[in-house]
This record gives sequence, C-alpha cells and structure tokens, in this order.
Amino acid sequence: MVDLTFVVINWNSGWMLDRCLPTLLKQDGCKVEVIVIDNDSSDNSLEILEQFKQQVKIVANKENTGYSRAANQGITLSSSRYVSIINPDVMLSPNYGYHIVKKMDENNAIGAATGKLIKYDFKTNKSLDVIDSTGIEKDKGYNMFDRGQNSEDLNYYDSKQHVFGVSGAAPLYRKEALESVSRSNEFFDEDFFAYKEDIDLSWRLNIFNWKCVFVPEAEGYHGRGFGAPVNKGLKEKIKFRRNQSLFLRKLSLRNHYCLLIKNLKLSELNFHIIKNEVSKFGYCLLFETKTLNALFELIPLLPKMLKKRKFLFDNAKKCKFD
Repeated sequence: MVDLTFVVINWNSGWMLDRCLPTLLKQDGCKVEVIVIDNDSSDNSLEILEQFKQQVKIVANKENTGYSRAANQGITLSSSRYVSIINPDVMLSPNYGYHIVKKMDENNAIGAATGKLIKYDFKTNKSLDVIDSTGIEKDKGYNMFDRGQNSEDLNYYDSKQHVFGVSGAAPLYRKEALESVSRSNEFFDEDFFAYKEDIDLSWRLNIFNWKCVFVPEAEGYHGRGFGAPVNKGLKEKIKFRRNQSLFLRKLSLRNHYCLLIKNLKLSELNFHIIKNEVSKFGYCLLFETKTLNALFELIPLLPKMLKKRKFLFDNAKKCKFD
C-alpha cells in the first residue's frame, strides 16, 4: 500500500525536473508514488519526463490549467492516505516523507505539515543556508508570511511546531482533511488559478480545526528567489514590485480579496486588518493604479466566493474535532 503520493506541478521547468524527481523516488522509510502534471509546457519538459516514465505517472494537459486545477488532478489520481504537492524547483532529503508521515500518524488531528525548506541556488548547485519557509504565519493585520524566510538557519524556529499553514512549495496533506474542507474534488480553489491558493487551503483547514504543523527533522531545498524586502523603505518596495509582472500583481491582489471574502469571520475583523487594507489600497492608488484593475476581475467572482464561504462555515460546524 502506498503511504504517500508526490504530485509535481510543472510548467516549462524541464531543466529542474531531472534534479527534483530523483529525490522523490528515493525516499526512505515510506512507500511513495509520483505523479507529474504538466501544464502544456513548451520547453523540453516532456522529453525529460520520458526518462522517468517507468517510475512516474505522467499527465500531459493540453493547456495551462493553472496550479490549483493541476494540483486537484493529481490529488484525485493519488492512491495514498497522504499527498504532497511539489514544485519542480524543490529537492527533498531522503527522509522528508518519513518524518512527516510519522508525525501525522501519531496525531489524527494534523491535516497538513511541512518540513524545513532551505533556499537553493540551482545555477551553482549549492544550498544558501538561508530559510525559505518553516510554515506560514499571520500577523494581527492578517498579513500572511513564510516564517523565518531569508533568515540564517540557526534552528531558531524548531521549537514552535504549530503553525497557521504550510507553504505550497512542498506541503504534505492528509487526504481525509482535504476531502473535509472541499467539495467536488476542488481541494485547491480553482478560481484562484495560482498564487495564494496554499494560504486559502491552510485557512480552510484551520476553520475546520485541523492542525497544521512544522516538522524540523524533515528538510528540503527550494529554488525560490529572496522575495519581498523585509523592513525596507518605500523605494525598495516600489522597485521590488515593479520587477513583478502586472499579471502577477493583479492576481495577487484579486486573490487576497478572495481570501478575506471566503475565510475571514466577522468576529475576527479588527483595527489592524482595516488599517492594513486601507494602506494596501492607498499604495496601489498612488503607485500601481493598473493593479487596481484586479477589482474589476473580482466582481464576477463575488457570488462564487460568497457561496463557497457559506459552504465552508455551514460544514465547519460538523467538524469532528470540535
């Protein structure tokens, strides 16, 4: 019986696949299957995948369906109790799956978990010894962030293992938990397409009282860049955001509002959230007027988000861990 299914979501990342996939196939201590969902890549991804066709189940989509729908495809095809969604720019230590599965087997209330992700430079093939994520946390204004990101790995975060959520780079989910917070096999919200869908799923798991945990013994490496500047001035923030595409900035803002509409309880609304939202809107109004076009894209989604909100909170009342 398979213990864990790895689902790799790929789009034009062929040059990373031959480094990512071997680390998934060589997991110790648990039986795994690997599924790759390719979102109509135009590079050499399918040629690279041909080398792994005896060991990996390959699904080649005819269009780029987005991260969320591709992840849902893989989860639906999985045959295990646990499923892990993997970015192709991730490499895992041989016991990554074992340590997390062991932790989740010990506590049936754990719905999602992540190991310690360290930043990795694929061009030089070297670990940067800097944290990428030890889980997702939120502040009083409900800004979501990867805990410890860009900090030197000094094991500072190892003691606190309960987190708000898990990063989408290498999360591991209990399939029972995914099924409880979704319907019609839409585990990740497909209206998000991509970006912040991992936060949405983590939030829903919290609403249903599933626990999200960080397992420091499990280590992986992620090729993500250094992200937004922390505690820097306005000029640095503007420069960083201007290097992002308008498409991503609009998608991020639209999905941010979808997160709040779907998941935020009215009882949770506070001064910090209101201040944060006013500040965010004001920044866009002054420096990124075109990003605010995301609001026009949000309007058609409002009825669906409200319907999903009703489903979420109606069914959360029946949660087995109340």
